[in-house]
Parts: sequence; C-alpha cells; structure tokens
Amino acid sequence: MGYFKGWIYFILWYSSILAGYAGLFCPLFPVLLVSNKLYRYLTDVLFTFWQSYPTVLLEVLCGCDVQILGDPVMANETSLLIMNHRTRTDWNFLWPAVYHCTRGSIKYKYPTKFVLKDIIKHIPGIGWIMQLACFLYIKRNWVYDRKKIDRYINYFCEICYKYSLLIFPEGTDFTETTKENSFVYLAQKLLEKNMLDALYDLTLVYPDTIPQTEKILFNDGKFPQQVKMHFTRYPASVLPKTSDELKAFLEKRCQNMSEKKILEKLSELDRKAVDKFREYLRIPSVHPDVDYEPCVAFLKRYGEDLELPVNVYYVHEKKPTVVFTWAGKELNSKSILLNGHMDVVPVFENKWTHKPFDADIDEHGDIYARGAQDMKSNSVQYLEAIRRLKKDGVVPKRTVYVTFAPDEEIGVLGFREFVKTEDFRKMNVGFCVDEGDPCPRNSYIVYYGEKSCWEFTVHCPGQPGHGSHMPTNTAGEKARVIVDKFSDLRRAELRKLEENANLNVWDVTSVNLTRMRGGVQSNVIPEEFCLTYDVRISPTTNPKKFESMIEDWCKEAGAGVWIEYEEKEEQRPMTRLENNPYWDAMRRVAKDLDVTLEPQVMLGATDSRFVREINIPVLSFSLIRNTPYLPHDHDERVSVDAFLDGIRFMHKLIPAFTDVNE
Repeated sequence: MGYFKGWIYFILWYSSILAGYAGLFCPLFPVLLVSNKLYRYLTDVLFTFWQSYPTVLLEVLCGCDVQILGDPVMANETSLLIMNHRTRTDWNFLWPAVYHCTRGSIKYKYPTKFVLKDIIKHIPGIGWIMQLACFLYIKRNWVYDRKKIDRYINYFCEICYKYSLLIFPEGTDFTETTKENSFVYLAQKLLEKNMLDALYDLTLVYPDTIPQTEKILFNDGKFPQQVKMHFTRYPASVLPKTSDELKAFLEKRCQNMSEKKILEKLSELDRKAVDKFREYLRIPSVHPDVDYEPCVAFLKRYGEDLELPVNVYYVHEKKPTVVFTWAGKELNSKSILLNGHMDVVPVFENKWTHKPFDADIDEHGDIYARGAQDMKSNSVQYLEAIRRLKKDGVVPKRTVYVTFAPDEEIGVLGFREFVKTEDFRKMNVGFCVDEGDPCPRNSYIVYYGEKSCWEFTVHCPGQPGHGSHMPTNTAGEKARVIVDKFSDLRRAELRKLEENANLNVWDVTSVNLTRMRGGVQSNVIPEEFCLTYDVRISPTTNPKKFESMIEDWCKEAGAGVWIEYEEKEEQRPMTRLENNPYWDAMRRVAKDLDVTLEPQVMLGATDSRFVREINIPVLSFSLIRNTPYLPHDHDERVSVDAFLDGIRFMHKLIPAFTDVNE
C-alpha cells in the first residue's frame, strides 16, 4: 500500500506541475510584453493557489500532519525566510508550510520565492515553472551569484513588488556553519538595500519518520506522520546594521536554535515548567533596592494558572511576602510550608558568558541566570510539583503553603519579620522546607541546622606617633596578638579535619579574617587597627564560652582593645533527625526513587533559622544534583535535566510530608 501511495502522490503532484506550466504559465507569457508587474501578479496568484494542491495531497492522501507553530508570515510585507535544511526532501513540506502560515487579506496574492541550486531549473516541468515564477537559482559561486542576486533584487525593487524570499542552506543536514553563512548573506545583501520588512527564522522538525531521500517518500511511501515547522519573526527594526551587532545577533540566534532542540524533546508539562522557571529568572530582583512588584505580578499570574489562591502581605511598604495556598482535607491540622525567597545577589555582568537575566539555555542544556541555584529553582519546583499533583487529582491531607519572601540575602525586613505576624500564626505551620545548596555529586544535601554566625570587628587602639620613633603600647602590637590568637584557633580547627576523616567542615568552627583597616600614611604610626572576622560557630561549641575566650584575648592584647559585633547569634536550634517523621518520609521517597541523601549542617545562613527559632522543624534542601556549586558566583546555572529531576522528586515528597501523622 505504501508503494502505491508514494507513486500516486508523485504522479498527481508532478502532473499538476506539467499541466500548470503548459496550460497556465505559458499562455500568460505574452503579458510580459505589456507589464512585468502584471505578469508577476498573475503568475503569483496562480502559484499561490496551486500551493493548496500539494497541501491536500500530503495531508489527506498521505496522512501527514503539517503543524505550523510560532509567528504568522504577513502577506503585505517583503520578508526573508531562513530555514534549516534537514534532509533533501524538505521541499515537499514547504508548500503546505507556506500555505498555512501566511496571514492577511491578500494571502492568495502573496508570492514566496525559494533560493535553489542552479541545476534544478533544468528539470522538466518543475524547473521550468519555477523559472517563470521567478525563483532564484544560484550556482553557489559567490562571484557569479552576487551579480545575479543584485539583478534579482533590483528587478523587484524597480517594479515595487512585495515578496518573500526563502533561503535554506543546501546539503542533507543542517549545520552551524551553513546557518551562519545564511545570516551573513542576509546582512550583506538585503539589509543594506533598506527594503526588508521582516526576517523569519524557520525551523523544520520531524518527530517520527525522517524522510532522507525521495526513494523513502515515493518508492516506499513512508511519509512522516507529523512535520513541525516553527516560524519566528524579527521585524527589520531589530535586525543588526553593523558587524558587531550582526555577531551578537547570530550568536543569540544560534543560542535560540540550541534551546529549541532541547525544549522540543520535553513533554508539555516539562516544557511549561521550564518556561515558568525562565520567566521567573528574567525578573531582575537584584540587590540593592530590589523592586519586588514584577515578582508579585508574575506570581499572581502563576497562581491563576495553577488555580491556587495567592495572598500578598506587606511587613514593610516595599517588602511583600507572597503566599500560595493549596487547601488540604484536614483544615485544622498543622500545615506544611514550602519557603523560598525572591531576591538575588548582585552580578558582575562582564564575568558572565551569558547575560545574567536572560535565562539562556546553552547547547548542553544548562540554564544560565542569577537565581538559577539560589533559589528560584526551588520555588518553581514546588509549584510545578503541585501542578502535577493537582493534575493527578490529588487533594492533600494537610494544607500546603508556598511562600516567596523578600530580602533573604540581606536578612532584614523579610521572613524574619513575617514569622512574627498574626498572618503567619494563622497558617498553623507544623513543618517547613527551605532552601539548601546544589550538590556536585549524584545526591541531595539535606540541612537539619545551621552554624551560628558571628561577624565582629576587634578594635586595637594604641599610641600614635612619627614612624621614626619606637613608642610602646602601639596598635600594631595589640593587633599582632589578636591575629595570632585567631590564627592559632583556625589552625586547630583545620587540624581536627585533617586528623579525623569522619569530620566535615560543618563539624568545626570556621574562622576567617575578612578585613583589616588602619593607618593614614607610611610614616605615621596609626592610633588604631581594626580587624574584622567572620566566624561560624559549630553546633558543639558553646557560644558563651567562645565569647569569654575572645574577651580574654582582648585583655591579653592590651589596654583598650574591644569588640564591635555586627552579627552575634545565640546557638541556633537544630532539627533533630532521630525519630523525625518528616525525615523518615523523605528517606522513604529517596529510597523509592533510588536517590542518595546527605544530611549536613549548613555553613551559611538562611530564613530557616527564623522558623526554627519559633520551634518549627525545618529541613533545608535544593533538589539540584550533579551540578557545580555556583550560588553568588559568575555563570550561575542549572541544567534542564537536574531541574526537572527535582520536580519529579518533589512530586513524590509533598504527599509524603502531608500524610505524616503528628
């Protein structure tokens, strides 16, 4: 049957070409003596109407579904279409593509001209009729073709004729080189003429059968069940006019092609999740002076999409906390809170290989953006897991809240204040999930506590004087004692790690001298040196004893040495793991999905500390594995696969948490 279908298609298609040439185009040839423009108009109307014929043959006779995606081609514009040339049989599917995609009241007067190899013009019937239809034949010899293209463009300019020119690099498969050559051709030969209305980037994809040769189509009758063609329109106003702009334009278009290839492989749900993630990443909610309103607007739309109520609470005029509510069956039971933050840290854009708020996807499937790891990924994973659960018909046993807090990165006027409000108390939270860190290994890191953060400056005053003198009681002598004491402590903590392989960095107290200030010029003994330290106190260290120890060091250093605290936390509460039903539930999910969990104490500080302080248990984790650690770093990124893998884990984890009996 396939054999006959292929040949029937070929005979009906080719006979229509011969009939059109002999019965329509040739009789119209004398019109050329009267008017070039009228002849172009009449032949283009005939050719455009003919395009419906191979469209019907492909879709009805051969059962090939040609899907047109993206932007329509406007019939009243002069435009250039550039497409990938996947196989040598692509031309069979261009007729229905052009037929379906063209929009406008003059659709049937809108001509599309192909750029073809010169040898094709000699094929009886099809080669002849496309010559009369003014298709552009090239020898792929630039010296020859350049003159021909000039004559071709000037001809249409002289008769003031609107048309579309379609270019696709010749060859069996599309490559980066041929694509770039096409864009260079565009910039060099058309944009300088100032006659282009728009450029269309046309991508052709075969989801199932790839027809590599005419034999597969005509002799075997194996037509693809589906052909997808995506049109992206670029108005002439955004097209490059200089070589530097062209370079950036080409790089961005190539990037978009890589993105398309990756995204086309995703399911509808996965594609939607990635789209939402990238939309969120493109909001520059960056310090200092964060404008949170674009985030709030995005999250409200997100709530409408998920059919979840969204409330916005302001603990400060410009510091909103956004709360999603997924109501459970047992409204009086303790709720589950999934917390995240909207703000991100500043960037040094010149250090990034992709713009930090474009959310580009590279050829490896990595999404580059500030906040990709810290921590917009977590928040979207929460919501997309809920989308899947709602689609599955799940109603949680207990209410689930998803919160988006401000100012986590600077620790003020954000979740610290929100947990003190009556609105938070009414949420009746029994357990909280907060952000963690990406893991470079094939596992998820789960934090059950955080080190206490102490940031302080030791002031060492002393006798000032001229640099040629040798006074006693100088600031430098006192500073040396302090530096030695803290350096000795640092070496002792490092030695613990070296001597005990079972210890990790969170088991010891980290000590780092982060800033030294003092002096005005080289020949003046300063009246004070200031030494700033960042110390993260281990869970096993008593903060009061630690404070007493450093006060003794100050006394030993000399008179007047004192400490100015910027941050001085009491020992932070930990979430116990033993006999913890939520930790047990998470371990069961991990076992079912063959995922390794690594329980640790977090080295830094997050909003989870404010929740633990009011005696609510918290497990902090980021569902990103096999990913380099890049929070706050240049080129922060997460792969599409790692992001989606985290959603699948969360899809199982949320019901496991809501089903816990307290």
